[in-house]
Amino acid sequence: MKKSGVASKIGLTKAGGIYSWKGFCTAIRQYNGIGDRQIYLGDGDCKAGLSNIAALLAQAMWESGGDAPFSACDENNYTNSATASCTQRYDGQLYHTLVGQPNACAVDPNMQMTAVTAASWTPGPMKCVPGTVTEKCCWWGRGAIQTTGPNNYGLLNAEVFQKIPELKHINLCSNPEGICDTSDGNMQKNWLGAVHYWAHNVQGYTNATYKRNFHESLKKYVSSGLNLQGSTYNGADFASGTGSVVNNGVWGTGAHGNYKRVRNFTKIIAALKQGGMATCGN
Repeated sequence: MKKSGVASKIGLTKAGGIYSWKGFCTAIRQYNGIGDRQIYLGDGDCKAGLSNIAALLAQAMWESGGDAPFSACDENNYTNSATASCTQRYDGQLYHTLVGQPNACAVDPNMQMTAVTAASWTPGPMKCVPGTVTEKCCWWGRGAIQTTGPNNYGLLNAEVFQKIPELKHINLCSNPEGICDTSDGNMQKNWLGAVHYWAHNVQGYTNATYKRNFHESLKKYVSSGLNLQGSTYNGADFASGTGSVVNNGVWGTGAHGNYKRVRNFTKIIAALKQGGMATCGN
């Protein structure tokens, strides 16, 4: 596989920038080495493994900038609201109230920070400032699949960052912006939340139904000659089903911007085929 060629075709840099191919590969390698949760790489079936990687990257392309993929680590203020850092959820629930799980971070009202990235069309970077309307609002989405809220930051901190030696110095509960700050040279940080969510949720680590949806659809995709229509299982094709888990938490519910997420997937698959996927394993 000509991996660097694939990266350039989907908008990833080789090593630098907000997101890089090197950072992605490091995240996969490190994550698959810290526990029994693994990004599925095909168990010897290279087409299945690469198809799963393509699906993960397709969702990351959309979640990290929409029509400008891989351009945002921090959540953008697309509502043009002074309190966007507190929430941009459709139901209005404040990010800092997403607590209650065993590893949830404590919400410190004195925490203050400014986002590393912000699109040019926004009123500016996300901020949380004590004594203002953004007090406690430091838990906006960050990374390739937008880790959000004290529950998710705490889980990512305990189950991933603190298990990787070179990242143990980062405590996401006291510094959630550590995901986006790559000044320490660790370019995998903004990928790890996406990788963990994919392994835990999309692949159905603890949910038998999710696991069956994922594997049956992927199996059909490969056996049909990499045909998305042929991969339909339980109401969704492989790209749409995985995307709806990312966006809505449930297979087949229809993700926001789904046709563009699917377009990303087909673009990545085309690039992988050109790089050798079409004949791998033959």
